[in-house]
Amino acid sequence: MLSPAEIIQHYRNYIWSVVNFFNDKKSKTKKFKDITGNLSDSTAQKILEANKWDVQAALNDFFNNASKYEGEKKIVSSAPDKMTTLFDKYADKDDKEIMSEAGTLQFFKDIGINPNGEKVRTKIICKKKKKRSNSERIKKKGFETLAVAWLLNSSEMGLIQRKEFVDGFSGQACLSTQDIKSVVKAKLASLETEVQFRQFYKFCIMFIWVFQHVKEDEKKKTIPVTLAVQVWKIALGSKQKELPLLEKWIAWCEQSKDVNVVNRDVWEQVYDFLKETKTLNTYDDSGAWPVQIDEFIAWAKEQH
Repeated sequence: MLSPAEIIQHYRNYIWSVVNFFNDKKSKTKKFKDITGNLSDSTAQKILEANKWDVQAALNDFFNNASKYEGEKKIVSSAPDKMTTLFDKYADKDDKEIMSEAGTLQFFKDIGINPNGEKVRTKIICKKKKKRSNSERIKKKGFETLAVAWLLNSSEMGLIQRKEFVDGFSGQACLSTQDIKSVVKAKLASLETEVQFRQFYKFCIMFIWVFQHVKEDEKKKTIPVTLAVQVWKIALGSKQKELPLLEKWIAWCEQSKDVNVVNRDVWEQVYDFLKETKTLNTYDDSGAWPVQIDEFIAWAKEQH
């Protein structure tokens, strides 16, 4: 039989276990909402419960079934008017339907984004000495601004249009610059999930292909390798640790005289190739990779 002191201790342990249980749920709900955006607590908890309170599983469920949960987002009737008024602050004087260059820079500054990114030191292969050097710096710039374009489903590179701005941010229940800042932060955080990052990567090719390059010449089936490299640096730069062959791939694209253009098949498969192939020795040459990837592997092995 338990003594009074033991009964009290068991009761205390039970109370603390209940408190910890609810604190854990509260923490997971907040983390889930921070990444998914403007969901109510009840909706977030419903999705988490359906996934046994596994945050990663719940995020995959949410992003894989976006249309299923679209109606669960908060609707704020005053948001469009608020976003229209806010856009006026950044609008071009001659064309009120777009942001001016100065307005765009100010907008990014107001939401805590540096359009110029940050300089990061990277290693490159010195062809003559056949060794790595730390002398070159590559600017990791534009990732956050590209993520904003993805959030707004922008149709033109480097241009923020009124309708896209108002529809995009009011759809996220934004009423102020601070709300936009929070939504953008959540969108960037969502890129930590594989599902969202793949959607972002797919958007990148559509962004430069359909809206930028093909618009100029619908018959073209390729994009210049210089343009592809610029976007690879932006889109994949944050994943360098996960993609150890990325630097070599970029170096090959930049120095190869035989690679002038990139087709859509190469673009779409490069990410899978870099994610699956951690070293040159683990490359599966029996896989159905594009010819350019085979050529890259042959070149990279010659550098050793």
